[in-house]
Amino acid sequence: MYRTLRVGRLLLGILLAAVMPLSVQSPRVQAMIAEVVRTGSVIVRGVTFEADVDVPAAGSESALDDVRAMLVEHDEWTFEVQVHTDDGETPERDAALSTARARAVVSWLTRHGIVASRLVPRGMGSTRPRRDAIGGDTSLVHDRVELRKLNEE
Repeated sequence: MYRTLRVGRLLLGILLAAVMPLSVQSPRVQAMIAEVVRTGSVIVRGVTFEADVDVPAAGSESALDDVRAMLVEHDEWTFEVQVHTDDGETPERDAALSTARARAVVSWLTRHGIVASRLVPRGMGSTRPRRDAIGGDTSLVHDRVELRKLNEE
């Protein structure tokens, strides 16, 4: 009888997990959501690219998965996916590279279940550096992925 009860609980747990969405978020996802609610945008830390490459580096998976989790949690949100680059050879080359990178980020998210119509890729080139005050560093930050919310709730 004990074994039957244990199997029944296991089956119930599997059934509940299948029909109920898991809304437990990592602290990084919670912080991203809070930043979007507060400011309408968020810089996605951890998405990196090798020099002159438009595909996210292998170490970017975790950060991209956090973005995916945020988008799953808030399926009413749409975003412009902005990618900024360092000063390169020419402004035109910077714009082309950042546009290709923005498309690559959107492609990753759509391959992982996010509807493409919720994402607008936009390459920003090196035209909008930002001061980064994380950890007391106030240097200009060019290379970054930033999500700007497009819709109001």
